[in-house]
Amino acid sequence: MIYLFLGQYKKASQKANQLVEALVQKQPDASVLKFNVENFDGQSLGDLIATQGLFFNKNIIVFSKVFDETENKEVILKGIPEIQNSQNIFVFIEESLDKKSLEKFEKHAEKIQEIKGEEKKATAQFNMFSLTDALGRRDKKSLWLLYRDALKNGAAEEIYGILWWQLKTMLIVKQSKSVAEAGLKPFVFSKAKDFLRNFKDEEIEKKSFELVQIYHNSRRQSSELEISLEKWILDF
Repeated sequence: MIYLFLGQYKKASQKANQLVEALVQKQPDASVLKFNVENFDGQSLGDLIATQGLFFNKNIIVFSKVFDETENKEVILKGIPEIQNSQNIFVFIEESLDKKSLEKFEKHAEKIQEIKGEEKKATAQFNMFSLTDALGRRDKKSLWLLYRDALKNGAAEEIYGILWWQLKTMLIVKQSKSVAEAGLKPFVFSKAKDFLRNFKDEEIEKKSFELVQIYHNSRRQSSELEISLEKWILDF
């Protein structure tokens, strides 16, 4: 199933987030995965289409401006029919699309919402991906300070998604012998490999399992995600 939010980026993102929140309420065990041009690799699209999650029955996958990179655009457009038929839910946020791309979405999307209006000049925004560097360096103090700042600029679920992406990437690299085997971009592979030096054997698996359990518990309303994430970071 495909949803497309198109137009003014801030408002389109808000509309998309409202949809994701509504979907999560209906499917509390769903896992929300978020990608942009920095952390999405077109080679992983097939897995996202087919995989129903390691611990959850369904994924809600959010793509933010991934069409900014031509390679991503071509891979996604080619896979649109398979994305439509996936058991997972795909949410796309784009500022604009060319005619050919939009026509492709019009044929396969469940819903397309276009948000019009001029956006005010953006001020400097917090970089959510600064969290991944602090996590990889195992710099607990910086990670906690960045987490507190991140909460002012995004939801706890978005922060969870970014932290989970970094740990998952490190797990993939740990289990792979080469960039090709990992299916990651060389820069992402090299960076994750360097980060692995900061962790003892089995620690990445342990931290990953803990993080997924935190998310799972929050979906079942047995704990608040924001508080649980902070405790997890302070215990890092």
